[in-house]
Amino acid sequence: MRIKATIDQYKKATSETSNACTTQELNAQFYQQESKKLLQQIQMIQNSNRHLVGEGLSSLNVRELKQLENRLERGITRIRFLNMSVISLRGIQEANKLVGSNFDDWTARYQLSKGLFGSKLIGNSPVGPYVNHMIDLIEELEKLGYKLGKELSQDLIL
Repeated sequence: MRIKATIDQYKKATSETSNACTTQELNAQFYQQESKKLLQQIQMIQNSNRHLVGEGLSSLNVRELKQLENRLERGITRIRFLNMSVISLRGIQEANKLVGSNFDDWTARYQLSKGLFGSKLIGNSPVGPYVNHMIDLIEELEKLGYKLGKELSQDLIL
């Protein structure tokens, strides 16, 4: 019995070490194959990049040259479209900068004018605060560069 147990133990130990080597060998083979695939992909990408910049074209046949030409034309079209988009966006941004400041002024003028032309003295309200409010609105308009003139200002207050 002891001999049989020793033999079984020996078989078990040798099978584990052979499996371990086999696993290591399999891993090594797998990584070697993967590295070969990656190297091939790198070479293909490098060749493609060379072709895109006009190098190494003599190795291409007519069909491949036509495909390359189509790729380049699609790329140029995309670049032109993006360029026009960037130029348009910059133009819009510049216009917004110019109009933006004016738009804020116009909005403020409109609100002040609306307040001036829409103000009325109601019933038996005191005249002093109403006149002061109207003068303040007229002065704010003048600060924005919009002068009403003396007569119009007086007419609005009265």
